[in-house]
Amino acid sequence: MKIVCQLDQDGRYVGQTYADPDPLTPAAWLIPGDCIDTAPPTISNGQEAWWVDGGWEMRDISAPAIEDAPPPSDPIAQRRAEILGELATLDAASARPLRALALGTATDADQARLAELDARAASLRQELATLK
Repeated sequence: MKIVCQLDQDGRYVGQTYADPDPLTPAAWLIPGDCIDTAPPTISNGQEAWWVDGGWEMRDISAPAIEDAPPPSDPIAQRRAEILGELATLDAASARPLRALALGTATDADQARLAELDARAASLRQELATLK
């Protein structure tokens, strides 16, 4: 097996996976769909990697747009929307460390980052449960 980089359908790096040897062609690999046979990028906190025109492009992670956000006159609904937006951002940021953990390639930094993200998400979920 060979480790390759997995991308989502838009070209965003989501982790690593395996390519199997091609049984019909020696020294060739069966690369899964939406994967590339290149070294993974080094990703800083708050960034994500995108495969653009044959190379890695680093982008800041942006919070997803909150559709139908409640009016500011409802502070509880507004806070609920803020928490849900931050949880979505945390979920996106945890994809890479989770994938590395599943593949057994997680570094200490990946594990620490995942623990940090999990702790923040748990805190937000607890606050969300208290909002009435």
